[in-house]
Amino acid sequence: MLRVAKALSAVVLSLGVLAASSTTPGIPVAAAAQSEDNAESCVGFTKSEEDKGLSFAVRNACDMKLACKMRWTVTCESNEGKVTGKKSASTKFSVDPSGDQSVFTSAESCKQAWRIDDVSWSCDPAK
Repeated sequence: MLRVAKALSAVVLSLGVLAASSTTPGIPVAAAAQSEDNAESCVGFTKSEEDKGLSFAVRNACDMKLACKMRWTVTCESNEGKVTGKKSASTKFSVDPSGDQSVFTSAESCKQAWRIDDVSWSCDPAK
């Protein structure tokens, strides 16, 4: 049985911090409002649980291209809950104006149970 992180520890945006604790797949983690000059208010996220990881859908609600970075930690565990490995990972990506992007955080390296946590994001207007 896979044990997935019960919550995102935080969604960190470059212009502010928005704590998130959604545990239901497909429920928005952070809502976005239209804004031309604030990357924070342009970005919305949804999380969905996959077989060996978590997928994050990123939506840019503004008319500016965004440069984003995501960081997370994958923790592998035995079925009894003992930590057998831990690895930090990150990725950079861009989101077109009024566009969407998908990011997959894989736990494929874990043989038994796993969790993905310590997830953080930052997005800035692309240069």
